[in-house]
Amino acid sequence: TWAYNAGAVVWLLAAPDTGYRFANWTGDVGQVVDRNSADTVIRMFDDYAITANFAPVMADLSISAIAPDPIAAKQGHEITVSVTIENTGDESAQGFWVDVYKHQLTAPEAGALGDYSSWVNDLGPGESETIPFLISYDSLGAHQLWAQADTDQFVVESSEANNVYGPVAASIAANEPPTAFVDSITPDPADHGVDTVRFEGHATDVDGSMVAYNWRSSIDGHLSTSRSFDKSASELSAGAHTIYFKLQDDDGAWSTEVTAELNIIPQDPPIVTTNETSDTTANSATLNASLDSLGDYSAVHVSFEWGAGPGVCINETSPQEMTSTGPFSAGIDGLTSNTAYYFRAKAT
Repeated sequence: TWAYNAGAVVWLLAAPDTGYRFANWTGDVGQVVDRNSADTVIRMFDDYAITANFAPVMADLSISAIAPDPIAAKQGHEITVSVTIENTGDESAQGFWVDVYKHQLTAPEAGALGDYSSWVNDLGPGESETIPFLISYDSLGAHQLWAQADTDQFVVESSEANNVYGPVAASIAANEPPTAFVDSITPDPADHGVDTVRFEGHATDVDGSMVAYNWRSSIDGHLSTSRSFDKSASELSAGAHTIYFKLQDDDGAWSTEVTAELNIIPQDPPIVTTNETSDTTANSATLNASLDSLGDYSAVHVSFEWGAGPGVCINETSPQEMTSTGPFSAGIDGLTSNTAYYFRAKAT
């Protein structure tokens, strides 16, 4: 108890012992300038009873956020769950576990081991830390995430009631297969040996990306593993093709095959006439023929197939390129006298 003159301004100073902090002034504090400051003043107009209050210096851990990314994910895929821990106390929190519970209907109890855990060495007063956890789910549906700071209560805190946070929803869905589209196959019809055919397709996938493509023909089988490609019509058989196209997403699911039609028109072939030999000797001869039509081709290669017996033309002369109709010939030698030889002209 101290006595002061009316109107005097008195300095108030509260000095806490080690391990404590000043909390506030209580009592007749109407004339106290700052009742929450340990160092303040009061103006004396009456008798006052004032108490300085102190509290133990402690950490106070809490979880302020659980943020799954994405909120909706595919079965078996990892999601990042970011957990933010704060120390709102006035003492460092040194050495504690943070646990995440991937699916729990009720709040976890103290000491309950989570599905994922992370150790924090130190979190100072007023500091926060965000820890990412990589989590995956094998089961479909809605899941409830919880998190707990200082699970084993290693840290002495002013309150243990705010260490648990949740629930936060995470939704897990099955993979949706992609949908394939044939955009165009041009030209159609295409001339065999003349045109180049362009194949173009694409896909839509609501929950993934494409990793593989497959084109095939009902006549020629496999065509390509590209989304779009060019192919010479000469590499395709003449006729009416059904073209099949499908795609695979990054979860291994294939789309349903879609189809389109393509007609390859055969070209008119070149026409040759085989003529009689000339300059025939006991061991050699000149084979003669004429190219009567190039068909639908701008250039052809002509030659002769020959051999010692009907239908046994196992030898062939060197091909000659021709860009217009007319006669052509080729000499052969090394023949055996008194032997019948057979030959025929050829154009490709």
